[in-house]
Amino acid sequence: MDVLRDTRGDCGIRDDNDFFFALPGSKGHLRFFDVMRRVAERAGLKRPDLLTCTRMRKHLATMAQVVIVSCHLHVTVVTFQWQTILLMLIG
Repeated sequence: MDVLRDTRGDCGIRDDNDFFFALPGSKGHLRFFDVMRRVAERAGLKRPDLLTCTRMRKHLATMAQVVIVSCHLHVTVVTFQWQTILLMLIG
């Protein structure tokens, strides 16, 4: 994260753009949903409309539970609007 912050100017990010995932030369930012949609369409999926942020979060939560069972880790899944954070502590 420090590298992203420190190299913003080298990548053409304007000083008045406060977004962490900023777009070069604008005041805009990357939106995860838009990026995921483009990747799904370019990947040639039969049903790219089925790949959604909600399904991705549910999949992440399911996989976190598998990790808990298989690796004996304590995992806390915290969801803030569109972002999911995994906090892993070795038990």
